[in-house]
Amino acid sequence: YGNYATASVNIEGKSKWGLIDKGGNEVIPPMCDYAIYKGEDVVYVNNGLNCSAFRKKTVTKNRTIGLWEENYIMGKWGIVNLKNELIVSFTYSRLNPFGDGYISASLGKKAGLITAYGERITPFKYDLILPIRRDYEIYFALIKPSGSGVIDSKGNFVLEPIYSGIGVNCSNDEDGWIVVNKGNETFYIDKQWKRCCL
Repeated sequence: YGNYATASVNIEGKSKWGLIDKGGNEVIPPMCDYAIYKGEDVVYVNNGLNCSAFRKKTVTKNRTIGLWEENYIMGKWGIVNLKNELIVSFTYSRLNPFGDGYISASLGKKAGLITAYGERITPFKYDLILPIRRDYEIYFALIKPSGSGVIDSKGNFVLEPIYSGIGVNCSNDEDGWIVVNKGNETFYIDKQWKRCCL
């Protein structure tokens, strides 16, 4: 993205990640277990992430079968700026940056929306958060079984959380479509945030 890229080196048998510029110069030293850069002025970093693969032998009556199994330890996510200053501590079990300053962050199994500087926009009570782009604005579908809705970038509901399900087009176009379910009914949501029958 732009002038920077995440890169890893092998240190004592482990991959350590940092950030380099176009010339290969180190911007953030390789110190974390994984890093994500989305073209912003921050880097999303993980401490404790570990994925190991091993071969497990299963013995049956007539033969031995070797199967690969993977073991994941998820670690904790935080955020550093391009000066390598920690601006969000290693708190989150998952970060899903949308690339424009907003992140779906998880504490345990529940997600909330935060900014790239750690400001909380929603509580952590959702199963899934998806971005919706419409007319050069970004909105977010907040999905949970007891009531899904859509908010704007400031956290205000533009579609009240009364729906049992939401389907969205998450592409980067300006005409992201939204389909909602309420009971046995399915509706399309137009650009004015009004329901239209399909």
